Amino acid sequence: MLLAMVSQPMSSTLAFILLTLTLAVVSLSEPISLPANRTLMKTVTALMLLELLAKVKIVGVKVLSASGSGSTSGVVAGMNWVAARAVSDKSFVNISLGGGRSTAINDAAQRLYRANIPLIVAVGNSTTTDACNGSFLGAPNTLTAAASDKTDKAASFNSYGTCVEIFGPGVGITSAWVGSTTATNTISDTSMATPHVAGVAALYLSFNSLFTVQSVFDKLIYTATTGRVTGSLKGFPSRFIFNGAA
Repeated sequence: MLLAMVSQPMSSTLAFILLTLTLAVVSLSEPISLPANRTLMKTVTALMLLELLAKVKIVGVKVLSASGSGSTSGVVAGMNWVAARAVSDKSFVNISLGGGRSTAINDAAQRLYRANIPLIVAVGNSTTTDACNGSFLGAPNTLTAAASDKTDKAASFNSYGTCVEIFGPGVGITSAWVGSTTATNTISDTSMATPHVAGVAALYLSFNSLFTVQSVFDKLIYTATTGRVTGSLKGFPSRFIFNGAA
């Protein structure tokens, strides 16, 4: 199984953690400096995949610089790279990037869909922004996640938009950080919620016969716990990710 994390290069901290878990890590050509929440995002996903261990390959696809800048063409190139190389119905993509509506990005999302590779995205952290007016969230055939806290209250920093379909833990998430192989930090961000959803998607892909993107999305939605998330839902469904455990 391939999990593609489209963002910046992985840090040395994350590389250490993944390698000690015997998970395959690819694309470590620039392993040191990057915005730190990308390190934590990938680590959260890795920890969600502990039960799968060596059966999962996490691939960091660099589309932005270490400072966080980049171009639409670079993002599209990264998405196309995954679509051309990932194994159909055994791969998926986690993206935590945002921006205005882009036909090129939406077309790249559609190519992932046609390649049978689910795309899971974060709603974003701008409370005054309808994230569904942009890409990736405005792209068809994606699954969008928002953040909630440990009391199952919707995070106040979620962007709004009718495209949001599910909540995942995204407040007070402690995981790996930059600076050393033992560094940790606690952060709140919708980029933390999305990899939790992606990790559960990996579990479902491993233990179920899910052969289409829509079947993966349906499984995540139909097994979610409804009515659990409270607070300012901003029109989102009260639907919290569930991993199928008793």
